[in-house]
Amino acid sequence: MKCAVNLAKNLVVKLSVNFNLVINLIATFIFTILIAACSGSEPASSGISGPGGGSGSSGGGQPTGSNSPLEIRVRTNYIGNTSSKSVLVECITPAGTLTTSPAANGVCTVQMPELDMYFSDFEFRVATNSPETCTRVVFIPFEYQRSTSDVFPNDSVPNGTFDCSGGRPAEPNCYGGAARFINEIEGYPANQGSYFLTVNSLSQVYTMDAPDINRSKDAHRSGRTNINIANNFTGNRAANINAAGVVDYVANTFEDYQFICQNSFGEVMYSWTLIMGDDDLLNTGSNTTFDSIYDWGN
Repeated sequence: MKCAVNLAKNLVVKLSVNFNLVINLIATFIFTILIAACSGSEPASSGISGPGGGSGSSGGGQPTGSNSPLEIRVRTNYIGNTSSKSVLVECITPAGTLTTSPAANGVCTVQMPELDMYFSDFEFRVATNSPETCTRVVFIPFEYQRSTSDVFPNDSVPNGTFDCSGGRPAEPNCYGGAARFINEIEGYPANQGSYFLTVNSLSQVYTMDAPDINRSKDAHRSGRTNINIANNFTGNRAANINAAGVVDYVANTFEDYQFICQNSFGEVMYSWTLIMGDDDLLNTGSNTTFDSIYDWGN
């Protein structure tokens, strides 16, 4: 049986229908049957199309936080050092947190030295210990749109251009941020994120190459920058930015990293918003110039 889920923007399905007890019991029974069918025919992770969507993820073992309904962890390793990874940040929703509590929807913030960020690979892990509450766990990587022009420059071809016009352009180079560079997401930008069913797995891992590596994959090139990993944009997100060689940004298209626990009706039970920035004050190695790696002007 092929399971299909229709998500609205940001994968948040808000239900306004009040179920009476009988209908609720029937719906829960039907959903249980569908999940059992899915576990035998659908992989642990599935693609979600359109804005707030995505596809593909890799396995991740068991959660680490005792009975936490939702936990996230970011690890890094410097380019070339694949033998060890360092935990950059770990944010865990405490066991027993009510879904109606403000603590159910947290913000996880972290900074790291700018050259460490620029030359590091990243690993994002999301997990739950409450599969009865979190029947589906969603990961939406950070992204923004660069242009709405039909002649957006393609720096890999002489006089080349990309068509970034229309509602949601199909050309990946029309976007910046991490989503297009997450290794486990295929078919971007039609697929923007990923989810997995907890009947199959309690955790998933997503990986991203270092910004220095991804820079060479970008056909609309800029200088050395962390804007495709850092999302610490505290300025006016409702205004366009056009800084040649630095950043092109379309107003109101900025979406932060989101990790979401949904129940069987698609309602959001818990969530984490991840905000990552580079630390301009902590120089690394030969970096002796203050704020030499751009990250949204912070």
